[in-house]
Amino acid sequence: MATESCQVCGNQRGNRLYCAPEMMFGTRAEFSYLECGICGCLQLQNPPASMAEWYPPRYYSFQGVAASRPVLTVLKRRLRRIKNRLYLQAGAVAKLMGRMKPFPALEAFAAVRPKQDFRVLDVGCGAGHLLKDLADVGFHHTLGIDPLLEKDLRYDNGLEVDRRTIESLEGSQWDVVMFHHSLEHIGDPLGTLNLVRNLLPPEGLCIVRIPIASWSWSHYGVNWVELEPPRHMFLHTERSFRLLATQAGFAVRRVAYDSDGFELWGSELYQRGISLSSLGPRGPRQVFSAAEMRSFRKAATRLNRERCAGRAAFHLSKSKTQ
Repeated sequence: MATESCQVCGNQRGNRLYCAPEMMFGTRAEFSYLECGICGCLQLQNPPASMAEWYPPRYYSFQGVAASRPVLTVLKRRLRRIKNRLYLQAGAVAKLMGRMKPFPALEAFAAVRPKQDFRVLDVGCGAGHLLKDLADVGFHHTLGIDPLLEKDLRYDNGLEVDRRTIESLEGSQWDVVMFHHSLEHIGDPLGTLNLVRNLLPPEGLCIVRIPIASWSWSHYGVNWVELEPPRHMFLHTERSFRLLATQAGFAVRRVAYDSDGFELWGSELYQRGISLSSLGPRGPRQVFSAAEMRSFRKAATRLNRERCAGRAAFHLSKSKTQ
């Protein structure tokens, strides 16, 4: 048992400590997480003095950083643009696209019914892949930021991705501020959401996509692939994130579970002692059959439907009571 206080709800009773190994790169360095006995939030207890060393250039979100021009062929880029426009349309076509070709980040953005003149900020965007797609379909009032980038990035469609922190944007205004699996990497999520609230106009929205400590955490424990020590500092339950959002002066407008098979096949790899970085060009198919991969995707769809999957998208608006 642990006596440390939960940083979200302040609880000290019934908390537990877990020792989890780093497995993405297979270093197996061990880190301690506290699980709150009330709100269920998991929180890193011993963050490294320097986090930069845990984000090497081969970290997945930085892939493509060196590309200042499109890697895709002209034809592939045009087809991708058509597909993404369909995603952004409301109605049956968008729903069909979501089933055929899931793109959770774009689906979460489309759900706010964005206008092309919206000012869009993507925090912790890595190489800016989502914003590149948005710029290609006409969203040009956008900015990506990530303090862990090696340098600023400039793309041929006008997109700018800067090596900077959200604190440096104080005084600016954005219609939509997004965190696509980046808020869990931040050591002060409450302070960050407080900053976001000041960046939004009265009708502005914040999109937060994060891992959720639910079925996979209960089933796999420290082998849950989304735990990702030490990069993930806070892993929320839906309950704990709703509490955090309220503390920051937000109202939760929408919650959509959007997991895919990764939370299952990745956790199965870790349970077998296999790191993600050890996979070859075939990725998980190096270990799992096509039938097994289909079963993982099918299980993730069921977990989404039952609202106990390992990933969710939250849409936040400013609370009228603040």
